[in-house]
Amino acid sequence: MRLYNRDKVAEQIVNEYDGHNLAQLTKEYDYSQRWIRQIIQKHREEAEKTGKSADND
Repeated sequence: MRLYNRDKVAEQIVNEYDGHNLAQLTKEYDYSQRWIRQIIQKHREEAEKTGKSADND
């Protein structure tokens, strides 16, 4: 059972994702790699629409 707010977890994942730590985030937050990839893709698409960089560097 997860006691986390999915929106807050998604926000944290986007902030922590460095392009190479998908497995680590999967273990840390107990969400599937598929869900995490979807969150990151959604963030990238939204960033493209607003003209902002989706990179977290």
